Amino acid sequence: MEIDCIIGVDPGRTGGLAVRFHGKRKVYKMPGEINDLQELFKYYQEITDSMLVVIEKVQLLPYDVHTDDIKKFGRAMRVQKLLAQYEQMKTILIIMKIPFVTVTPRSWITYLNLNTKNKTREERKRIYRDFAQMHWPVKVNLDVADSVCILTYAERRLRFDPDFTSELPKELQTKMFE
Repeated sequence: MEIDCIIGVDPGRTGGLAVRFHGKRKVYKMPGEINDLQELFKYYQEITDSMLVVIEKVQLLPYDVHTDDIKKFGRAMRVQKLLAQYEQMKTILIIMKIPFVTVTPRSWITYLNLNTKNKTREERKRIYRDFAQMHWPVKVNLDVADSVCILTYAERRLRFDPDFTSELPKELQTKMFE
């Protein structure tokens, strides 16, 4: 079955969403409120027959929490807030019965052959933006570049790896293919 709508999500305050709907592509900066994000999902859910959301996985790493450095403590607090928003997003998708998969940054970066080892954050972001721009019809900025890459990853996985959707939460697998 062909999926009508795929949404790539880079969570967080500076993240974004990239949407492919019936061949048309659109990007959104991450809404500031979770209710606005829910409305966006609802909009696409209402106008499509089959939908898949691919979310970049957010996780708290050991070095984020075990530190005496005040800068790292601040990072840990930001990551915990991001993690809470990520969990809210997943809950919304489950309640709305929208199929979704999560993907680690390393997975999509490796799959797309984006070599970012030993690069600064700014260099990595430029690499993602340049890659995304090659696959997107309009100008891509740094805020939405990761989401475009995640969407590109999802499109390729769906095309070349039939088991990709087996990673869906069990309760949503049957919904996707009804």
